[in-house]
Amino acid sequence: EEVIRMSPRTQTRTETHHGPDAADIEEPQPAGSRTRRREPKGPQSEPRADAAARRREAARRRRETGRAGEELAARYLADAGWTVLDRNWRPGGGLRGELDVVALEPPAHGGGMTLVAVEVKTRTSTAMGEPAEAVGPAKLARLRALAIAWAVDHEVLRTPVRVDVVSVLAPPGRTPLVRHHRGVGI
Repeated sequence: EEVIRMSPRTQTRTETHHGPDAADIEEPQPAGSRTRRREPKGPQSEPRADAAARRREAARRRRETGRAGEELAARYLADAGWTVLDRNWRPGGGLRGELDVVALEPPAHGGGMTLVAVEVKTRTSTAMGEPAEAVGPAKLARLRALAIAWAVDHEVLRTPVRVDVVSVLAPPGRTPLVRHHRGVGI
């Protein structure tokens, strides 16, 4: 069996090998070096493999739920008369992140068009809170920066820009609930 310990004083890794005929061998490793824990072979490794498979399946379901929510939100906006310009846009350069939907809101009361970056949050239950609650101040700041980057990149410079959140609550086997939170990040 291989045990990996981190010494708090020396910031070095130590490997200790135990075997039926071997004495303890301490091999100091430089701080920051990586050592993998060896997986046992045979029936003992099956629970770990099952856990990894469950994690992969859960991640796949989350991606699928997110994609379905984005599709529903884009359809909702188009049905409301909005023009969807882009989906899942990522900037080049050093800026990180993604805009789920970029759309033009039709003019209201004689005003002009508004460019809206829409963050879509989809959940299957409210056990972890409402979907829109997942968009905090740091995420809003990043979305504002991405919206401006999109406008510059696409030369849409004289149009007002806004950030909205569309939350989708989609319990399995039930009709999804779509909520549009306008102007959460202006």
